[in-house]
Amino acid sequence: MSNTTGIPVVAQETPAPNLTNKREHVWAWVDGYLKGIIGISVFGGQITFTVLVSEIADPADVVRPVRANADPAFTPTFPRETVRTFIGISWLLFIISLGISVFLKMILSDRNDRDRLVRNLSTQGFHRLYSVITFVLNTLSVAPFLFLSLATTAYLPVVGWIGTAFVSLFAVVVCITWRILD
Repeated sequence: MSNTTGIPVVAQETPAPNLTNKREHVWAWVDGYLKGIIGISVFGGQITFTVLVSEIADPADVVRPVRANADPAFTPTFPRETVRTFIGISWLLFIISLGISVFLKMILSDRNDRDRLVRNLSTQGFHRLYSVITFVLNTLSVAPFLFLSLATTAYLPVVGWIGTAFVSLFAVVVCITWRILD
């Protein structure tokens, strides 16, 4: 593009990349999906590790206000070491999810490697591999929140059990959606 002086002019807007190829649509979605999983994993792993290496309050020391003649204030659902284990499991699941996502992102970043993968696998084989990977990553992204909800149960039972129920329901919805879309 040039103006009347003959000097080249750069276009103001860069057109969106042409994604007419179905594979490019799939790869664009996978790229965005992996970015989301990496973001969740980094954020969750950072927070859980910070909590894991710091001093965790003993759930038995959490005192609720009680009347003078009432039973003891609070019996925790889980002891402190179980809470620490739940947080550790959450951290581990976030890290595994991060590792798998970054590995896949590196492998799939090269167009030639992606095309070779598609050529070497049949359509059905590629679909199976894709299904297994998304199922594993979805599970590894939801499961840590289940363990964090269980850890919360030790300190705030009602909130923790509601969180556990919500995450469990969400996990079922994710599995059903994954199965329908698969």
